[in-house]
Amino acid sequence: MFHRCPATAALAAWLVATPAAEQPPTFHAETRLVVLQATVKNSQGALVTSRDRGAFTVYENGRRQTISLFRRDDVPVSLGLVIDNSGSMRSLRANVEAAALAFVRASNPMDDVFVLNFADKPRIDVPFTSLIGRPLFRAATHLPTDCSFSASPGGCAAF
Repeated sequence: MFHRCPATAALAAWLVATPAAEQPPTFHAETRLVVLQATVKNSQGALVTSRDRGAFTVYENGRRQTISLFRRDDVPVSLGLVIDNSGSMRSLRANVEAAALAFVRASNPMDDVFVLNFADKPRIDVPFTSLIGRPLFRAATHLPTDCSFSASPGGCAAF
């Protein structure tokens, strides 16, 4: 039978010569640094930023691990400012404006932020954007103190 079909004979010879349970290639990787981000708050919910490396313990599979690098970083976040610009807020508008601008000025420039004003309808004044090099950040860091949210419908003209 093998003499009649040389291709079948070659295939049979190859199958016999190839091990049935050939091992797949092995991938090996090693991790030297694992990044863990932690936020610490007190019982009132306020951030606690004064903890040092000794205040933290890391375990992996029940075994204590050495903390080889410890940093305090301001990690960028994505957030939205939702501002009530309805008539009932008219007397509070200056305080709301000051708080919103102070918040933007204090934010990490890498944060992604949007500003939504609402009264009878919601309106996006600033779409989701990073603050670096964008008009919101430049405006918030160079804004005159007399700017008012009533300068445009739903928000400050600078926004």
